[in-house]
Amino acid sequence: GDGMIQGDTLAAPLYEGCNTESREAANEIGREEPHYSEHAIVPAALTDGKSTPGGVLLDYIDDNFASARHARMACRMILAALRLGRDKGMHPAPGKMFIASYDKESTTNGPWEELLTYLAEHEPGVTPIFVHLGSSTDGVPAGMTLLGKPMGPKAYVNDYMEAKMGSKTGVRHSLDALRDTPIRRQSALLLFRYCVSERVTYFSRTLMKREYAEHAEQMEKWTKEFLFTMTNWTDNDDPDMAKFSAMARQTAELSTSRGGIGLRNAKVTGAFAPIAAMADILNSRFQVDIFHMRRRLQKAEYRCTGAEWRSAAASTNDTPHETLLTDHRARYIGHHLEEAIQELHDQYKPHINNADVEQGIYPFPTSVDEFLKEVLTEKYQLHKGSGVHGSDLHVQRRMSQWVQDVLKKENHKTALSQQDKTRLLSQGGTGGMAFINMIPGCKADKWDDSQLREILRE
Repeated sequence: GDGMIQGDTLAAPLYEGCNTESREAANEIGREEPHYSEHAIVPAALTDGKSTPGGVLLDYIDDNFASARHARMACRMILAALRLGRDKGMHPAPGKMFIASYDKESTTNGPWEELLTYLAEHEPGVTPIFVHLGSSTDGVPAGMTLLGKPMGPKAYVNDYMEAKMGSKTGVRHSLDALRDTPIRRQSALLLFRYCVSERVTYFSRTLMKREYAEHAEQMEKWTKEFLFTMTNWTDNDDPDMAKFSAMARQTAELSTSRGGIGLRNAKVTGAFAPIAAMADILNSRFQVDIFHMRRRLQKAEYRCTGAEWRSAAASTNDTPHETLLTDHRARYIGHHLEEAIQELHDQYKPHINNADVEQGIYPFPTSVDEFLKEVLTEKYQLHKGSGVHGSDLHVQRRMSQWVQDVLKKENHKTALSQQDKTRLLSQGGTGGMAFINMIPGCKADKWDDSQLREILRE
């Protein structure tokens, strides 16, 4: 709605014996009014007889938040949960409670006087922090993070991601440490795969595509540099060698069972991760039983136009932040979805009838309408026990495997086009992990380009 409250301070009353009661006390208040997307500007027929609540209190392990239509509702909801906990002798942990909204008035003391008075009297260790999303102080954009996801104007998201990528605890620092630590290079590459690259994959699912794009580009650049440093690969401007280097990078992107080492391309993952994430969201109980986002996204009234999207996202000297109208904010989800699907389909539609792809059925939607029509079907749901050794297959993993098969086929075609029949692929069966087996164990070992061609030539 207008905003949200987030903070670990709610963890104690929610988790020490009265989780369900505290949440239900707050959500009973949230159900008194419908969600802001179902007020007068949206036809009542969208509700299908099931009104979406205007406020919801959720908890994720030790992180809790409430989303509410307006500040007054949020204040009543949080007070209900805190008072119920206090009656049972439980108190929130000392710390910060963030109160955020795109509406300026909602981040002033006025609507929150009752909560502020209660905290000062009964919970002095809890410090409320107001965040006016979209504003800036001394040129610094205001925002907050929720479950590790930055929320706020694009400038705030960029600043947050730049810190995640380039700070002393960021991805760049981890890459440098792996490169300079005297361990076997196979170990360094595996540590990079499982402990570094996955930190960026999370943001491919939680950020909008336009927010993630430039950071995915940076991550792929660093991944390629790290890969070629670890393998002592010579990457130069020679046209023939450039094609060979592209094959090397693409092969390293493949899973170990396909002959690679699973160093995913962040740009490739970023193409389908938003769709997979939205499929998981729309199939969740929160959406199916409570939020009902799918039914609204199916209606034209609930989607913004491309012009509205570009206008709202623009930054000028007069409006130095995004100007998404509060009452229409959720409508922009539809355009985010449309933008991601269109680019994804444009990239992979040549393979839509590719019978040679091992994973079979084309896994991507061709339009927003098709996606919303099929999202609650098996195509976009969890496949239990369908993975290797009976593991579950999530929709993003199925999409990733399909893309892997396409990359593998493309590499075969490229290799076959070489006059000397160069093969960089020896995939599947006994060729599994072929790439990692040719990684030099130390800096003293180095593959000569011509020698590598001779070894791989048929």
